[in-house]
Amino acid sequence: IDATDRLALSAALAPTTDLLAPGVDVVAALPRSAHAPVTGSSASAARVAGAAALCRALAPDLSAASVRALLRASRRPLPLFE
Repeated sequence: IDATDRLALSAALAPTTDLLAPGVDVVAALPRSAHAPVTGSSASAARVAGAAALCRALAPDLSAASVRALLRASRRPLPLFE
């Protein structure tokens, strides 16, 4: 999704997609301490993975299913899916 909660043109959704993350113009670290905006599933997947890692850092005994449930419970509805 982009900054206005619109689905990116490059987004590939499956019928089972139940969690989205920003993936348009996400600032990414580049070699030699540079930064630049990137777009794509690699950008959004990193945010979801980071959120999952924070869950496990706070509660190391959480199972993968519990982390998934936490992430799904914390999502907010988007108009594009209503």
